[in-house]
Amino acid sequence: MEQIPGKDNYNAPPIGHGAYRDPKTNKETNAAMYNRVFRTDQKDANGEKNGMRGFHDPYLWVAETTNEKVVAFNGRRFSWAIPFEVIYLSPLRTWNPYGIKHYERKGSEKENQKGISGNGCPDAKPDDSEEELKKCAWSGIQHNNYFQTPASLFTDSADAEVDTADTGSSVNVVLDQNGKPRRVVASGVAISTKKLDGKSVRTRYPVFPLHEESLTVWHEMKLMQAMLQRKEGYGSKHSTFVERARQAFPFQEVEAASLVEQSYRFPLMADDHEHYLDVTEGQLNDVDMGNSVVLRTSPAADGHTHSVELASMPTQDASEHTLNAVEHPPVGGEVGISHVDGHAGTGGHTLGYEEPIIGEPVEAEEASREDKINKLGKEMDEKMQQIAAMKKELDLLSKTA
Repeated sequence: MEQIPGKDNYNAPPIGHGAYRDPKTNKETNAAMYNRVFRTDQKDANGEKNGMRGFHDPYLWVAETTNEKVVAFNGRRFSWAIPFEVIYLSPLRTWNPYGIKHYERKGSEKENQKGISGNGCPDAKPDDSEEELKKCAWSGIQHNNYFQTPASLFTDSADAEVDTADTGSSVNVVLDQNGKPRRVVASGVAISTKKLDGKSVRTRYPVFPLHEESLTVWHEMKLMQAMLQRKEGYGSKHSTFVERARQAFPFQEVEAASLVEQSYRFPLMADDHEHYLDVTEGQLNDVDMGNSVVLRTSPAADGHTHSVELASMPTQDASEHTLNAVEHPPVGGEVGISHVDGHAGTGGHTLGYEEPIIGEPVEAEEASREDKINKLGKEMDEKMQQIAAMKKELDLLSKTA
């Protein structure tokens, strides 16, 4: 928000009053840009030098303007902003390596679709020929079907987060500038990016409105923020997260395993080798609801691995079903293998029964509960540092976009 201008817009002369500074840089605040925190040289009646623009709402941002259309108050004019969502942008929105044709926005969605042939091949299979894909591929894209990012960029385009707020999570086929069909994914802003080298980055964060304050979840979240930010009264600046949590909740016994999502291990057996698949409870729930999950197996003895797609299997054959048809999608059936390395079938593998993964195996005697909790706390601190580093990279990408 500090990069967003008020009603004077970009490249306008800065507005400063000398007395207000940025608490992070100690430089004079440019009041023409939206800001919410300021620092003064003199302490106020409470002995504080740092202040916020909003008395009650910490998410209120203010920008000063010289625009005469804005009503003046004591000779100064202001605009106000309350963000509903924080979105981190990346160069993917403008990156078009295949030279896919863009159709101009004309009006309604039907009018925008005029001139674009094909349906994007929503049912395309990995082994479909180029000639087959040309028949159904889109001839170009427009703002409502904005697919231009190569699907091959991501490690796993099929294992995407599915949510109504996402701008698109499927793989489609579009003709490039030479008429060759290309598999592409949406270039809009998703809740999380698809996986690149097994890792994903969240790019959209909601800013909760004040009416959420009455909920228990809100209080828990604010307490978590206070402990993570090492605010006064929630532990020293040099204490670990677990030490601060134990200070806030000295009466509560916490098992380390209860802070981690339950996972299960499936043995995957072939004639001459074995693998295993680790699946979280959330992924099993997705499969149970009729979705599929794509996972990478553990290495076999010779080091090779597979990409395995798990899905819920039909509980009855078509011949046994009253309507002579299998249920679609099969919901609530047993977990089974639908594809291996992009090809339909099991690839000669058999999926065994899952076993719950309970903590990490220990070679010597079991570590004490206190050691486990401290270890988990350090891991959480490391994760927060990684998130901060990833956010910094996203900020740099958005500036160069």
